[in-house]
Amino acid sequence: MKPRTYAMNPNGPVLPPGSAPGAVRMLTLGKRDWELVVPGGDWGGEWTWKRTGLLERTWSLASERGTYLVLCEPNVFERRRRAEAASAGWTLTRSWVCRTIVSDDDGTELLRYEPGAWGRGPIVPASGPDLKFRWQWIGGFSLETRDGHELLLLKRAPGFLSRDHQLTLSDAVRVREDLLPLLALTWLLALSAGHSYAH
Repeated sequence: MKPRTYAMNPNGPVLPPGSAPGAVRMLTLGKRDWELVVPGGDWGGEWTWKRTGLLERTWSLASERGTYLVLCEPNVFERRRRAEAASAGWTLTRSWVCRTIVSDDDGTELLRYEPGAWGRGPIVPASGPDLKFRWQWIGGFSLETRDGHELLLLKRAPGFLSRDHQLTLSDAVRVREDLLPLLALTWLLALSAGHSYAH
């Protein structure tokens, strides 16, 4: 059986840093066209991760303002994933022991996840203090500072058959320059942990 693959075909170039909120980049992924939007200051309310199709391994992060981020697995046998946003793209490389590195298109490491026990492990940014990714016993996942301040909370959206997940962001994490690659990494970690935990 031939492995399923997805080709990224950017119809429009990556937008330059500092592009105005609402600016759009066009991206074709497989047979689907995406309009990736630069997040605005009002943030568009609640953000939600959604799977694009039952048999597709592609997820999008969006609000009522538009789609901010797309994460895909180019090949079902591949240990690398690709995240695309309006102004940048990143590669997420995952080892067999679940260590995960996020790098930009120049190969510069931006974030690293070091797996730990019981759904806990540090996310190590290239600059700044480590962050703690945690599985919550009541369901969902959180990202916290060393001092225990919650930066984001990820939990399943209401609905018995819902596969969507709602994302709640603190003001402190919204202003991070690495916000979108950080969200791509935490979502990948949640997906991987979902094979072990029911949430």
